Amino acid sequence: MPGRCTPRPSARWRFALQALGAGLLTAGVALVALVPLELHIYTYFAPGGRFGYPGFACGSFMFANMAAQILGYLILATLLNPLGYGYLRLQRWVPVAAGALAQVWLVAGLPFLLATLAVFASSKNPSPAAGIAAAAPLALAYPALPLAVRWLHRRPGCLAALSGDSLAGQWIVERPPAALALGILYALLASVCLVLILLKGLFPAPGGWLTGLPAVGWLDSCVLGCGALALEALALKRRATWAGLVAVSLLGGAWIAALAGTSWRELLSILAFPAAEQQMLQGIPLAGWHLALLVSLPLALFLGAIVRAALCMPRPRPGAPANPLPEEYPAGKE
Repeated sequence: MPGRCTPRPSARWRFALQALGAGLLTAGVALVALVPLELHIYTYFAPGGRFGYPGFACGSFMFANMAAQILGYLILATLLNPLGYGYLRLQRWVPVAAGALAQVWLVAGLPFLLATLAVFASSKNPSPAAGIAAAAPLALAYPALPLAVRWLHRRPGCLAALSGDSLAGQWIVERPPAALALGILYALLASVCLVLILLKGLFPAPGGWLTGLPAVGWLDSCVLGCGALALEALALKRRATWAGLVAVSLLGGAWIAALAGTSWRELLSILAFPAAEQQMLQGIPLAGWHLALLVSLPLALFLGAIVRAALCMPRPRPGAPANPLPEEYPAGKE
């Protein structure tokens, strides 16, 4: 139409990517804002609170559950806020970071979605129709998010729009997405071990389980080991792959064997939750092999991520980036 101004494709892409960045930043800030609200909920369950009951403290199920939610909010905010900033400022490191997070989602997204459904089912007691309505979008999100990231960052217009450069961005683009993903996965595994400390330090042992200070000591060692492996992966050290493959295999195998040999009631007896929580949890139709399966699926995906990182881990060459950019990927300044 005469007189109508049609924006250039690059301008449309810049607007779309900046809108995406603003949305991610808003979500990240909202997650941080939820933390003090969740902390306030602790007072509702403490003795004398609105939903208070005897035994609510460190070591109880609800205490660990709320702590895990708060930790999850902080982890998501830590991942979403920098990515949102990158989209908003049109940084050229965004495709690498987004690709790494997509690989993390393929491993951590499955237990996250299953845990979300379990919390929804236990707290809301939904009807079968409501359960299906809640499960369907979550099931679609598992493959859809990585596919959307892959599609977006293969568009020439997207790559042309992401031209901003920075010192921190240079560090990111010099690393393969698989190595970044592996470092994040090790950090997430460390956070899982921290949550287990709140559950009386539950840790598998030959012929049974450890709890209390001995178990906490083992979990602390796992946290330190995962932290060291995360740093090694981000530094592109090959020992982060073979050492991680051995450590994660042994740790995951121990958990699977212990869970498969323990009934749900035996596990609740070991954890010794308060009476009110025991009554609530005993009604859940779970068996030990259910939990073993819940561990085995992400474990297999985690081991696959380690192998993928090992195959992508570069052999250092002076002056050559580990993750060279495509030729059509323009470099620029902010």
